[in-house]
Amino acid sequence: MRTGLFYLPFILAGLFLWPDSLAGQAPLQAPDKALNYFFDNFEHAPAFINSILPWTIIDEDGSPTWGIEGTKFPLQYTPMSFIVFCPDSTIPALTDTTFRAYSGKKYAACFAATDPPNSDWLISPLLHAENQSQCSFYIRSFASQFGLERYRVGVSTTDPSPSSFTFLTGENYLTAPAGVWTKKKFDLSTYDGQDIYVGIQCVSDNSFILMIDDFEFSTAMPEVCNVTGMVTDAVTGLPVEGAAVSARGKTTFTDINGNYLLENVSVVGIVANFEADTTFGSTPLTVQFTDKSDFNLIQLVCSADSYINYVNEQVNVIPGGNIQLNISLSPVLLEGEMRFVLNWSDKPYDLDSHLNTPVIGGEAHHVYYNNPGSSSSIPYAALDHDVTQGFGPETTTIYQLEPGTYQYYIQNFSQTPAITESQAILQIYNQHGLVKTVYAPETGAGNYWYVCDVDGSTGQIITKNIIQGTAPGERTFKRDQSPKNTPVPESREWLWDFGDGNVSTLPNPSHTYINKGKYTVSLRVNDGIRMATETKTDYIEVGSVGLSEIQENRISVAPVPASEYVTVESPLAILKYELVCPSGAILMSSEPNTPSVQINIRNLKSGFYLLRLQTPEGIAVKKMVKQ
Repeated sequence: MRTGLFYLPFILAGLFLWPDSLAGQAPLQAPDKALNYFFDNFEHAPAFINSILPWTIIDEDGSPTWGIEGTKFPLQYTPMSFIVFCPDSTIPALTDTTFRAYSGKKYAACFAATDPPNSDWLISPLLHAENQSQCSFYIRSFASQFGLERYRVGVSTTDPSPSSFTFLTGENYLTAPAGVWTKKKFDLSTYDGQDIYVGIQCVSDNSFILMIDDFEFSTAMPEVCNVTGMVTDAVTGLPVEGAAVSARGKTTFTDINGNYLLENVSVVGIVANFEADTTFGSTPLTVQFTDKSDFNLIQLVCSADSYINYVNEQVNVIPGGNIQLNISLSPVLLEGEMRFVLNWSDKPYDLDSHLNTPVIGGEAHHVYYNNPGSSSSIPYAALDHDVTQGFGPETTTIYQLEPGTYQYYIQNFSQTPAITESQAILQIYNQHGLVKTVYAPETGAGNYWYVCDVDGSTGQIITKNIIQGTAPGERTFKRDQSPKNTPVPESREWLWDFGDGNVSTLPNPSHTYINKGKYTVSLRVNDGIRMATETKTDYIEVGSVGLSEIQENRISVAPVPASEYVTVESPLAILKYELVCPSGAILMSSEPNTPSVQINIRNLKSGFYLLRLQTPEGIAVKKMVKQ
């Protein structure tokens, strides 16, 4: 009989309530097509679940399993295959470091069968091997006391049934090292050009726990893609023949039906990047992280006689894919016409263009997504193009200026992140071309960006450029608040590791650090095909307390207000400083390690700013005013 942690299974009586942290976690869904890239560290799945989507889990041996003495968790001692194991969520929690995951808090675990040997399967979703395909994962035996864990790795080109797998190691098994996570790589290039399943079979003989984490499949996709679509007139909707469509040095022309095809357009990879609204402070420190990754983006230009050039710098493409992009060309504007073109970054996903008109035909009008207007009848203004997945361009045109005041504004339909973080640019055109460019403010609170008024009699543009909490221009009409579908690009995935054992799959998570220390933060992003990782070492530094009031009062910031330089004098060395705008964005930072610092602020806009100062004895926050 085994002693210590191991003993024969018995029937547990009673019910147990598991930690709330397990609730509300949604497992991944099985994909509806073969994946070109797949990564899983099992953080997405609820702890102790034995149906781990999108994996296929098969228990061939059907035997009860060994348990852990003095510890309770669902399914232990029952017949099972691999489960998602979380040592922090057992009762009591398992604090022994030998139970730790390679990354995050969870991993796939296969417990020893009491009627050995094991025959338990962890089978991947359907994968597409294109070129130079490979897979890898981290693996270990919990201990070697009862022998190392044994496993085999196989590939199936038909289905996820155990009998369909061909083992990469033949009939021999591999052993998992004890006490240390080890990365194993397998060359799958033999299967290039095929759809496959990768299966890991546990064949241990009376051992204890086989542990698997951070499974990754990758394949080299073609560095090109095809872009196809139709070019139409934005006003009439009719096809435009002979329009030139260009991207990455390639040009083609539309046929009589307005169709075009750009073949073998080169594609760049994705680059992971992120930033935080603060990188140091006292505990507890809450940090807002923002994804700044660049995905596969190209610029596409379309031009035709008598039309304004179409330029889209944010076309999201897939290596080896076929992308459809339909284009509406706006005719050259005539006298009395005005066009508003809004572009922004990938987030927020949905910024909406709104136009309040003066009284036309006996009433004022509100042109937006639920009331797109008309180019040829009242109100002689129309929403030409509504965008709901970021970037733009979102286009509204006044086709006939009428006397009175027009109000043009933007609504942040997505609500987060704020318009101040959108990098939005509004360009205004008339018959002479581009007449004004307005950039979204970096400060202000609210979901409305009041851009400008237009005098309908003269065409004069009166810039407002303010962020506010309500829509401008109270009218007598009733605004339709019907919901609008705002999809999120489904192929993109994020995996944050905050360096303190916590992870997140949100695009822009907020995380609170409880303990003092320096934390390395990493972000892994993928678009369903390619993956990129950015790691920032010792990026977050959390101190225990702030400076005493006496010490903080002895820190001076002068002059007030300042125009070109500001000087900070401290009785303690300034280890690090951050200059922060009111929205929370870090404008500049440095690590001078001196008691006196001079900061160049010539390029800052007038207004209030905050200086976060880190000293050997704590954190101080001081106000600064730019004249």
